[in-house]
Amino acid sequence: DRIREIKVPTLMLIGGRDPGHTPERALPIARAITGAKMVFFEDEGHYMPVESPQRVVNEITSFVSQLG
Repeated sequence: DRIREIKVPTLMLIGGRDPGHTPERALPIARAITGAKMVFFEDEGHYMPVESPQRVVNEITSFVSQLG
């Protein structure tokens, strides 16, 4: 219930092969946070920064640059 109290820009990076944090589990959380952005990494698991470091950097950089 407290997730709705988050009032800061939020970026959620979700790996399609992460058995614990599935997109189906993450989507309601992203929807509960006003203005949250969820990015789905279809071929990655829980360790996206290791599996696709440049893509993670690109997503974070893009998100932060839009905060202006």
